[in-house]
Amino acid sequence: WRAIFSPTTSHRGSCFFFVITPPAPRGRSRCGGPVSGARALWLRYGILTFRRESLTGSHARPRATRPEADTSASDNRAAAAGSQAPQGSGASQGTDLGGETHPRSRLGTGAYSVFDLGVAPYLPVQELQGRLRSAVADRTIPGVILLLEHTPVVTLGNRRTPGDLRDSLLIAGKGLEIAESERGGQATLHAPGQLVSYPVVPIPHRDLRAFVRGLEEALLLLLQEFGVSAHRREGRPGLYVESRKIASVGLRCHRWVSSHGTSLNVSVDLSLFDLIVACGEPELRQTSLQALTGEAPSMKQVKAAYLRAAETVFGWNLCESRELAHSEVEAALGL
Repeated sequence: WRAIFSPTTSHRGSCFFFVITPPAPRGRSRCGGPVSGARALWLRYGILTFRRESLTGSHARPRATRPEADTSASDNRAAAAGSQAPQGSGASQGTDLGGETHPRSRLGTGAYSVFDLGVAPYLPVQELQGRLRSAVADRTIPGVILLLEHTPVVTLGNRRTPGDLRDSLLIAGKGLEIAESERGGQATLHAPGQLVSYPVVPIPHRDLRAFVRGLEEALLLLLQEFGVSAHRREGRPGLYVESRKIASVGLRCHRWVSSHGTSLNVSVDLSLFDLIVACGEPELRQTSLQALTGEAPSMKQVKAAYLRAAETVFGWNLCESRELAHSEVEAALGL
């Protein structure tokens, strides 16, 4: 075997493997017919080209395992963002990997746009993420980070069950919307006072488990800035302070591009969580930065801390955050 790296511009980053076969009799093919010298050369060498997959375009990525489908609610793996997690991924997710991204993606060469959407409704932002996800997968844009708070809403993932809602009439009476989510897992709740971050980006190294750990690590760093020490629980994605949950992770993965993401309780009304069975755990209780420290930092401070932590953990090149409505994002991106 002989490996030769091509010096040509058109094949840069490719490796040609030449498989040497036993030589045929001089001037004769294996089928018995006469061949030219050039044709004999091609018959003696099989050429296989392996193009290195790269999400950044700067170095080869390790081969990643294809994420599995969501496990059943009976599996003892909690969904981050209030849902169940599939084995092998470490987070609640909806996966759809039909239609891979281009092998020589240029996704990592540009800065990721950051948009502060203020307080926004759930379903329109979910639909926006779907369109942005396709734009990232098609290499139209490098990636987008959405930071926001949601209007009060109970979201039900694709592992939802009737028992996730403790009292539907009371939920409606308190003015909470109930929305079906494309993420994996079961029920969670979003409301003002909770930082929601949606990184619509290529999954680094196509390693979903490492990506989830990175999202958790960013929130750990954020909480440390405000004097709170949180921890993970084995098999239960998200972050906890003692036995109470303060942050959740829930993803949608399509063509190796993520959407949905994390939620962090800052000053949210914790009593609203009593209306649902969060993450499929009837006894699970929530906490927040305000409950732990006695005061709530401004959401502007928390968002800035999140971006610093994300840059530290992932090495992302992030643009300056821009405040605009969710309906203006695509125009701002030129889509």
